[in-house]
Amino acid sequence: MARFNPAAFGSPIPGSINGRFDASGRSGADWHGALDLAVQDSTLAKSPFWGRARLAADRRHVSGADVDLHVGANVVAANGSFGAGGDRLDWRIDAPQLAALGPDYAGVLRGAGRVEGTMDTPSLAANLEGQNLRLMGKHSLRTLRANVNLGSGRGGADPLNSDIQITEFASGETRVAAASLQTTGTRASHTLRAAGRGDDYDAPGRGAWRLERQCLGRHPGRPAEQGAVSR
Repeated sequence: MARFNPAAFGSPIPGSINGRFDASGRSGADWHGALDLAVQDSTLAKSPFWGRARLAADRRHVSGADVDLHVGANVVAANGSFGAGGDRLDWRIDAPQLAALGPDYAGVLRGAGRVEGTMDTPSLAANLEGQNLRLMGKHSLRTLRANVNLGSGRGGADPLNSDIQITEFASGETRVAAASLQTTGTRASHTLRAAGRGDDYDAPGRGAWRLERQCLGRHPGRPAEQGAVSR
């Protein structure tokens, strides 16, 4: 490919992409595909763009992932496999300058994680942090902090813990001053807590809501649920 412009096919980000690619695949119930992409001496939203992306995938497995793509100072990387016993897929986002993607983007976004196990019972650990984010010119976010840990190998006893926090989210007419989502426990028995505060909730004691959902496992495949909502 030479001087390929994604905007000509509906992408909001223009560019001039040069490089080579090999791709193959099959659709249907037993779909599978493979991609080998090399990008050289290119631009995306007028920022330097280069790197590589190789992987093969089907509905049960992702194998041989080797991704290292750069746009200006920003990097997206992934390496490994996922879906079979002993597999591990590591990923990383290091985007200190999202404005390199054009005027509709801004802020800093960094994160890393790993995925192990199978498609049915994955194990994952991930963290993500963002500051002063603007995405696609429509969404903005002052801060984002997310940590997720999900174990595997013990069925319903796999630990399930997450903590997601955002502040000053705006999208169209929607405004959220602060929101959080937390889970603790295991796959079979866990509690979910959510809280939020927006422009319509400015009175002390009335500005937050909490949802608690507890999933109590009576049977590994059929957990029972109990829930309560309070404000």
